[in-house]
Amino acid sequence: MDEKFVITATAENVMRVLQRMSSLVTCNRLKMEQIYVIEMNLDGCAHLTLVLRNDEETVEKFMKQLRKMSDLLDVKLTNHKRIGDVICQK
Repeated sequence: MDEKFVITATAENVMRVLQRMSSLVTCNRLKMEQIYVIEMNLDGCAHLTLVLRNDEETVEKFMKQLRKMSDLLDVKLTNHKRIGDVICQK
């Protein structure tokens, strides 16, 4: 059953990270609902938030691939709930 997942990350080279992420999303056939990129004042880093709607196994595989990216400083799966439930921060 598909669930909604919110992934947050901090990136150094934003353009490269977005290109790699889009490639991974396509290869894993993920259903991406939203993506937010917010520039931070810390050495050109940016905060990324992705909202996905997939099964947990596929998202865990995607998370492992993201954690291998050298330009990502921090990757977290912040919350997830079944479709139809209210999403609230854990």
